[in-house]
Amino acid sequence: MKKKDLTPAREALVKKTRELDEKLKKITDPKDVPGALAEEGQRGVTLSEYINVLLDQKNMTAAQAIAGSNLSAGYANNIINGSREKPSRDKVIALSFGLKATPEEADRLLKLAGHSPLYSRSSRDGIILVCLREGKSLMRCEEILDEFRLGLIGAE
Repeated sequence: MKKKDLTPAREALVKKTRELDEKLKKITDPKDVPGALAEEGQRGVTLSEYINVLLDQKNMTAAQAIAGSNLSAGYANNIINGSREKPSRDKVIALSFGLKATPEEADRLLKLAGHSPLYSRSSRDGIILVCLREGKSLMRCEEILDEFRLGLIGAE
């Protein structure tokens, strides 16, 4: 697949995020973070912005991510473009599969959506973590969850 060019806005966001990551690595007191963000004129990355960064990093289109998430195109597009600000935890997990997210990326998506990260002491979350890490599809993960009679993703 040919690497697509980043839009100027996304390229700027990726650059600012990397610069901010470097600045935060030097901070030892968590109470200094808001001040550092304010100095940089940052309000924090939104869920929509982070999804778009992941799309760019993974050379994916929104349509590819949506297809792998089994979410309706309209609902998923609303998450991606930011008009759906707080999707449910399972919708974010489903979109994580569509984005081929790592467990760390999925946790960040969940946190940005206002949800708790995947919890390894939960059988269900543990299976999801391993499926994400091993690059399994959403469908395969749901088969495994069903085999253990754990809640399917999206069956909230």
